[in-house]
Amino acid sequence: KNKSPICPDDYRSTSNLPASSKVLERIVHTELNAYLTEHCKLDDYQSGFRTGDSTTTALLNVNRLVSVC
Repeated sequence: KNKSPICPDDYRSTSNLPASSKVLERIVHTELNAYLTEHCKLDDYQSGFRTGDSTTTALLNVNRLVSVC
């Protein structure tokens, strides 16, 4: 079928799902992170997805643990 550039029926509409799912994902992340932090459910050595922690933090923790042994 040839698409006409002036006929809207020849094109699919765009979806708003990606934008709304990003908003929902951010809300769930914020709430879940707050709950886990408030109730001390995360291990002290958990660095992924924590504010202020990074791969460097994780490596420093491993280095410190290995140096003690």
